[in-house]
Parts: sequence; C-alpha cells; structure tokens
Amino acid sequence: MFDQSDKKMIKDAGIVGVLTVTSRILGFVRDAIVAMLLGAGFYSDAFLAALRIPDLFRKFFSDGALSISFIPVFTKLLMREGSEYAFEMARSALIFISAGGVLFLLCFIAFTQIFFAEPELTITLSNIMMPYVLSVCILSIFMGILNSMGHFAAPASAPIILNLTIILFAVFFSPLSESPAVIMAWGVTTGGILQLAIQIPFIVRSGFKFCGKVILQHPDTILAFKMMLPAVIGIAPLQINMLVATFMASSMTSVFFQGSVSYLYYADRLVQFPLGLFAFSVSTSIFPVLSRAVASHDLGRASSIFTRGVRMVLFIMIPSMAGLAVLREPIVALLFNHGAFDINDVNSTAMVLLFFCLGMWAFAGARLFVTLFYALSNVRTPLIGGLISISSNILLSFVLMDKMGVYGLALSISIAAILNFCFLIRSAAIIEFEFPWREISGTACRSFFFSAIMYVVVDRAAEYICPVFSTDKYILLSGVVVCVMLGVSVFGGLGLLFKVPELMFLKKSYTPHQS
Repeated sequence: MFDQSDKKMIKDAGIVGVLTVTSRILGFVRDAIVAMLLGAGFYSDAFLAALRIPDLFRKFFSDGALSISFIPVFTKLLMREGSEYAFEMARSALIFISAGGVLFLLCFIAFTQIFFAEPELTITLSNIMMPYVLSVCILSIFMGILNSMGHFAAPASAPIILNLTIILFAVFFSPLSESPAVIMAWGVTTGGILQLAIQIPFIVRSGFKFCGKVILQHPDTILAFKMMLPAVIGIAPLQINMLVATFMASSMTSVFFQGSVSYLYYADRLVQFPLGLFAFSVSTSIFPVLSRAVASHDLGRASSIFTRGVRMVLFIMIPSMAGLAVLREPIVALLFNHGAFDINDVNSTAMVLLFFCLGMWAFAGARLFVTLFYALSNVRTPLIGGLISISSNILLSFVLMDKMGVYGLALSISIAAILNFCFLIRSAAIIEFEFPWREISGTACRSFFFSAIMYVVVDRAAEYICPVFSTDKYILLSGVVVCVMLGVSVFGGLGLLFKVPELMFLKKSYTPHQS
C-alpha cells in the first residue's frame, strides 16, 4: 500500500541523493586536482594514505557506527520521554564524544613525536589532518539529532563544504608552496571545521540547547556507545578492508609498481559514487523511519518500508554496477588522466575498479541489512558478519596479492563483501519479519537481465565514441555522456516496456496528490 509516509521517505532519499551527487561530483573534481598536482606516486600515496585514517573515522562516525547506534536510542527517547529528555542524552553524548576525540588527537600526536624523530611525509600529513577527526566525531551527533527529527539536508551537505574547501586550498594556495600535499592537508582540517559549523544553526532551530541539564553518565548515552563498539565492525567492514588493502599496497609498491595506494583510492572513490547516491541515501532516509516503526512495535510497517528500500536499491545498483564496469576506462581517463597521472595509471585504476564492481551489489545489500538489524537493536548479527568479512579479506589478500598484486587486493574485498551479504541475508530469513522473497528475487532478476542488455549496447557504442587515448577531453566527455544516456535509455525503456513495479513506485513517489 502506498501512503504519504512512503512518499516522504522517497523524497527524503531524493534530497540526500541530490546532495550526495553534488558532493561526489565535487569529490571527483578534488581527486582530479590531487591527481593532476601529485600524480600517482610518492607524494600522492603519502597524501592518500594520510587521508585514509581521518576518512575512516568519518565513515565510522558520521556515516556509520555512531549514527546507526545513536539514532535508535535517541528516537525511542523522543517518542516515549519527549524532546527535553532526549536532548539531555544528546548533550551527554556530545561531551563524551568530544572528550574522546580530544584524547585520541593528543595521543596520536604524542605517539608520532615519540616514535618518529624525523617524521616521514605521511606522518606529517596525518598530524595536520588529525583535528578533522574531532570535528567528524561531533558532527556525527549533530547528524543523529537532525536525522532523527526528519532533517536530512544540512547533514548531507557537510561533505560539499569539505570538498569545496580542499579544492580552494589546492587551486589557490598550493601553488604558493613547495609542498602542495601539506597545503591540501590543511584544507582537510579547515573543511572539517567549516562543515561542523554549518550544522549549528539547524541544530538550534530544531530546539536543541547546548546549555542545559547534563548527566555525564547518562544511561541511554552509555547504551548508545556500547552499541557503537560492535557497530564499528558491523557497519564498516568495507572501510576496514580498504584500510587493510591500503597498508598492504603500501608495503608492496617497491616490488610491483608505485601508485598501488592511489589506484585503490581512486577506484574506491568511483565505486562510492553510486553507493553513496543510492544505497547510502536510501538507508539514511529509512533508518529513522524503521526505528520509529520498531519503537511503536509496528513490525509489519517496518517490513514494508525495508522491503521497498531493498527492491529500489537492487533495481538501481545492478545497472550502476554494469555501467561503471563497461565505462571504467573512459571514466577514469576523463576524471584523472591529467598532469602526472598518465595512461598506465588509467589502465591500472580501471582494472582495480572492475574487480570492485564485482562486489558492488553486495556492498549495497549489506548496508541495507545492517540498517535493518540495528533498527531492531540487533548488534550481534552485523558484528558476526563484519568479522566474517574482515577475516576472509585478510586471508584472501595474502593469497591473491602474491598472484595478482593490487588487483588481488580489490578482488579479495569484493569476495569478502559477498560473504558478508550472504550471511546477513541468511540471518534475516529467521527474524520476525515477513519478507516477500519472491518479489525481491524478481526485482534482482529483472534488473540483472536489463543490465546485461544495457552492457552489450553500451560496450559496442563505447568502442566508437569513447576514445580513451584521446587528448581532447571534450570528445571523451561527450562520448561518456552519450554512453551514459544510452545506458539509461535502454534500461529505463525496458523497464517501461515491461511495466516494472519499481519504476511505477518512483513515479507515484514524485506525483503530487497521489495517495
């Protein structure tokens, strides 16, 4: 049954999706500038390796573990105890996370000063970026408050501010320095502060008061942070596996070739575009709704919401995976083949991207099922799934790295994600929800069939209109745009021809006065 809350949920996902697209586009501009200024060698590896740690914290806190453990507890308090009590819990969480962030910052800097008398470039850049970690810790609480109260725009716009700031520092300030990587590191820290500051007016407007009653050892705050510890593993095995791959790639660059860290980073950035646009935006918008339904003991409603989310993500993610795979070389060449980033770097990054694409559907599916389990306050199942993913990735990485180099690291991450997803979907079959597995399977099969046709058509077209080796970027851009439009037309046309329910649902969601 389609109702107004369904429409709002899809529109909220649309808002998050549009802002995510803007952020991802700016992220690609940022990465293209980094590639142009630093290439794919020593300096870029140092910058991207240093960025990996604060970026991992961002995904743990702002996009992951803290948000997903904070929102169910905060939402339950809003519904049962009222906003004042919920805000008391939020103030306690802010003090707790701020103190933890400051402690981590001081410990990290002290560690590097003690054990690195003459710090390497990566360590120097890491020290400059570390304040960003504190800002994202606080931002995660702001995001949890706003999302729980139905506000998604301000939190989703935070990465836009970060990317704009880094671009500004790279374009205008880095030419004035002998070390552009250092200038861009300061851009990361400044961007973190600015993206935090922009949330404050919206937090105040929601009714939250920074000065108010505070219970330092608030029982619900302690509960949320207890859930966060296993959530770090449950929600972010992909990020942990990427960190493992980065460290392993750093150790093997002298044996195989330099630039392995950069190839992993840029390929991951491309994969994160559709994941952020579709899987993350849908999971972000449905999570508070799921939490409210569960808090109201309306499991039927929660099941309906989740099923619609899964079907929409499957229907969109599978063609996105196919499109990214078939256009991998033209897209990488268009975005990053500038300055010191040469055609060999394009080919290597595109091959890493292909192996990542094999697991995209599992990355997206796992994110949604983890969201479901946390809405049900089930932290054990995602924890086990995360441990399966991380341990299998480590074992596979050692085996495949020797045979395939950096490509083996990418393949092991995809295989680990598939194992995690299979465990989660098997575990979901035994909970109290009534899943229409036949409808979900039908959605996946339709999407795969349409995507296979789209892949063949776009692959043939790309041979003629996407010249990877062309020095004229406008020709390459035109070719990529035409191929993308062709792919969308083929997939969408097949969907309309067969009147698939997912397209009808989207149409209803954005049709005014539809009930």
